[in-house]
Amino acid sequence: MRNEKKIKVVEVIDRSFLGGGQRHILHLASRLNKHQFEVHICSSSPGPFIHQVRARDLPHHSIQIGKASLCRSVTALKRLFSQESFDIVHTHGGVAGLVGRWAASRAGIPVIVHTLHGIHYLHYRNPIWKWLMMSQEKLLSRWTNHVICVSEADAQRVLHYKLVPPAKLSVIYNGVEWEVKEQISPQLKKQKKVTLLTSLGVETNNYLVGTVARLHRQKGLIYLFHSFPLIKEKIGKVVLVVVGGGPLEKKFRAFLRKKGWERQIHLLGEQDKVSDYYSAFDLFVLPSLWEGLPLALLEAAQWELPVVATDIGGHREVISSGRNGLLVSPKDSHSLGDAIIWMNKHPHEAHQFGQELARDIYRRFNLQAMVAKIEKIYLDLSR
Repeated sequence: MRNEKKIKVVEVIDRSFLGGGQRHILHLASRLNKHQFEVHICSSSPGPFIHQVRARDLPHHSIQIGKASLCRSVTALKRLFSQESFDIVHTHGGVAGLVGRWAASRAGIPVIVHTLHGIHYLHYRNPIWKWLMMSQEKLLSRWTNHVICVSEADAQRVLHYKLVPPAKLSVIYNGVEWEVKEQISPQLKKQKKVTLLTSLGVETNNYLVGTVARLHRQKGLIYLFHSFPLIKEKIGKVVLVVVGGGPLEKKFRAFLRKKGWERQIHLLGEQDKVSDYYSAFDLFVLPSLWEGLPLALLEAAQWELPVVATDIGGHREVISSGRNGLLVSPKDSHSLGDAIIWMNKHPHEAHQFGQELARDIYRRFNLQAMVAKIEKIYLDLSR
C-alpha cells in the first residue's frame, strides 16, 4: 500500500439515477479527507447522478453495469481497476456488488469494501434467483474485506442467513448534513407549497402529501394510490406528489389515467433539487415493502415533516410510532389512509412528531460521523 501517496478509492454503483444509494455516494465522496484519499466514482451512463458527480469535480468512469451483461461488466471493470491501480474498491448495492467485487478480486485490488443499501434479493419473487444471489454473496464475502449495512435490521438478516462472517460486518447509519439546509420558517414552507401547487395547476389550499421514492415495487406506492379514495373522502382538498422515476412509471401513469386521478396524484419524475419538494410538503409518506435505511426518510426529517411510514426494518430504527411519527403495516392501504387522515386532523400533534423526529435525526444520523466511520475502515484495511 502507498505510504507517501493518497489512498486511491473508487466508489462503484450500477445505475445513474438519483436514488438513495447515489446520494449516499455523493455525500461520502465529496467529504472524504482530500489529504488522505483520491476518490473516483464509477457508474453506468447516462443519468443525472453523473452531472452531480462532475459538478463536485470528482472523476467519473462510465462503465455499463447490469444484470443483462454480467461478463462484459466484469471484464470492463477489471480493466478499469487494473489501469487505475486503485487501492480500494467500494461497491454499493446488489448488482454493482456482484460484478464489482468479482472484477476487483480478478484485478488483484488490495482492499474490497461493500455496502448493502438494503438486501433486495431476499425479496425476489423467483426462489432460484434468490438462492443464486445468496450463494454469490456468501462466495464473494471470502474476497471482501468488509461489508457495511445501513441498518441493524439488515445486519441481523445477514447474520441469520450467514451471508458474511460477523468479523467482517459493521453497521453504519446513513447521515444527512444539517448545515446546508435552509432555515425552516412557516413563511418559507408556505411559499414553497404555493409555488409547487401553482405549478401543478391546483388550488393552493390543498393538503399536500408527498413522497420521494423510486417507482419500483419495493416502494409500495400502489398501496398509497389505493388509499387515495379514503383520504379524499375524509380530507376533501388533498393532493399527492411523488418525486422520483423508475420502471413502473408508465404503468402507474396508465393506472392514474384509468382512475381519473391525474389531477390529484402527480408523478413528477426525477428532480435534482429535492429540497424544494420536502419544504413544500405538509406530510411525508413512505409506504415501502422493504428498506435498508432510506435516505429520503432522514431528509424529510430535516424539514421537521410529520411522517407516516410502514412498520419494516430500518424504518423502526428511525420512527418510534406515536412519539415521532406513525408506523403502519405494509401492504395495508386502509391503515395507511387512516394514518394520513389522522395526521391531517391532528395538526398540533403532527407538528410535534416532526419536531421530535428532527431532533432524533440530528442526534443519531450525522453525516460527519458516517464519513468518519467509513474513513476509519479504509485506513484500518489499508495498513
